[in-house]
Amino acid sequence: MIEYIPYQIFYPKNKSEEKALVFIMKQSIAIFFFIMAFGAQNSLGCINYYHTVDQVGEMHSWGDEGFVHFNKNFNLELIASKLPKLAADFQKYHSAYMLSDYAVYLMKTGRVDESLAILKELNKSLPQEYQIAANLGTAYELNGELDSALFYIKRGIEINPDAHAGSEWIHIQVLETKMKQIKTLIF
Repeated sequence: MIEYIPYQIFYPKNKSEEKALVFIMKQSIAIFFFIMAFGAQNSLGCINYYHTVDQVGEMHSWGDEGFVHFNKNFNLELIASKLPKLAADFQKYHSAYMLSDYAVYLMKTGRVDESLAILKELNKSLPQEYQIAANLGTAYELNGELDSALFYIKRGIEINPDAHAGSEWIHIQVLETKMKQIKTLIF
């Protein structure tokens, strides 16, 4: 026969225990938000391509046979080696989409200022392009301009609410958390 043991909730017995419990809870929450906001500082947010590079460095466009739908390639040397070809292709074809991809590759290699300048200009001429708005938001985030990042990530969601299987709201939550953390640190 199994003996029933009632579930017990910890209730502080005095003010000292209550203060200690509140302190532990606040510390746990603060650590969680700190990790969420700053723990992935070197990781990239959502980046959207019009083209992709496969494992051997070949570029593919939408509609190509064998198109890689999710780019798992974060080989920085390989990415940097593709920049000249993307720049040359842009010069040859004058494709805003190739220029957007070029900006993404710049972002992935740490050249965020250059990427940001390109994406700003592209957004002026193609304000209804989800990829450009979302990538501009990510570039602003990586550049530390969180207000602008939030604006463009929200703009991207307005354009395409189903992007990334409807999960871009998470990016908004991360940005808002970062902004709250910074306000807390400043004040």
